[in-house]
Amino acid sequence: MSMDQITAQVIVFFMGGFETTSATISFCLYELAKDMNIQKCLMTEIDRVLEEYGGEITYDGVKEMKYLDQVVSGEILTLLLRDMNLLEITINHF
Repeated sequence: MSMDQITAQVIVFFMGGFETTSATISFCLYELAKDMNIQKCLMTEIDRVLEEYGGEITYDGVKEMKYLDQVVSGEILTLLLRDMNLLEITINHF
């Protein structure tokens, strides 16, 4: 995928009503901004895989990014736990 295609996809996710995807990306980027160590590790992995694939973002390249998967999966788990905690607070409050 070219950078233009990736940019277009991100705009579609944010503007097209895919709330779960845009929320996950937003929270993930927020957490990355807060933790420079995770950010550096992730950038190192992305740079390594991009170099391996000639600077192109490919499906196989993204599948190879295990740390990226851990970061995104961890963010999804964090969001789920926050939602469950809010639900518990709401139920117990009433």
